[in-house]
Amino acid sequence: MKKLILLLIIPFVSFGQILYGLKKTENGSSTIPFDVVNINPLSGSTSIVLSTNSLIGVAAGASTYDQLNSRYICWGIDAQNNQNLYVMDLDNSQTETNLFSSAQAIEMEYDLKTQKAYGLWWDGTVEHFGEIDLSTGFNYLISDFTGV
Repeated sequence: MKKLILLLIIPFVSFGQILYGLKKTENGSSTIPFDVVNINPLSGSTSIVLSTNSLIGVAAGASTYDQLNSRYICWGIDAQNNQNLYVMDLDNSQTETNLFSSAQAIEMEYDLKTQKAYGLWWDGTVEHFGEIDLSTGFNYLISDFTGV
């Protein structure tokens, strides 16, 4: 019976989705940059995939993952307090950083079908939904959410 259970678990673990996240080598540090880490869903252990080298602050919900192109995407702040859009190619260990040229997007999602990133942003009066241009960091309005 033990052999049968093991055979059923191995395919699930071998072919499951890879999880990624951001982690610092020293929790709570405001100067040490985040690393993109692979997260083992069974144990919670992590391994560094790529160092951002400059991302020191990120808002919750301000990241997404492009499974098709293996890119981790997030909005964050660097050591000079610049707001940047980070597009990190995990296959090639390369990071493209662009100054965020519009409002900070949160609740970011990557649509595999359209191959575009989307998010929400607030302008002080209304919440907006739109596309995030990954090469410029600019938000393109799709719709306003009034009464939010």
